[in-house]
Amino acid sequence: MPASLAVDDVAELLGLHPRTVRRRAADGRLPATRDALGCWWFDPEVIHAHREQQEADKTAREQAVRTAAAHAKRLEDAAAVPEWLTTSEAARILRVGVRTVRKHLAAGTLPGRDFGGVWRVHRSGVEPPAPPAT
Repeated sequence: MPASLAVDDVAELLGLHPRTVRRRAADGRLPATRDALGCWWFDPEVIHAHREQQEADKTAREQAVRTAAAHAKRLEDAAAVPEWLTTSEAARILRVGVRTVRKHLAAGTLPGRDFGGVWRVHRSGVEPPAPPAT
C-alpha cells in the first residue's frame, strides 16, 4: 500500500508504543485497514488530523488546569483573609489607633460585633474602596 503508514510510523508520529497503536486500530479508535497478512495500514491524512486533535486536546487540558489552579489560588487567598478581624488588625489596616477603631465600633460607623466582650471588625469595613469607574 503505497500511500499508507505502517504501525511503527504511526507510533513515532503520535508518540505511542506500537502495541498501543495496534490496540487502538483493533478497537476502532484509530482508523486503519488490515491487509491479508494481518498488517495494519493507516491513512497519513487521518493520522495527521488525529495528531492535530491530540495537540488541541492537550492544549485545552493544560488551559483547564491553569484555570482551575488560578481559581483555587483565588479561593485560598480569600480564605486566608478572615471574615472578622481583631481591633488591632483593623487598626493596622486602616492606619489608625486601636482606640479610634473602638470609638468607631461604639458609634456604629465601623461594622463590627461584640463576641463575648471581645470586639471584632467585619472585613468589609476595612477593605479599601473600589477605584472610580473610568
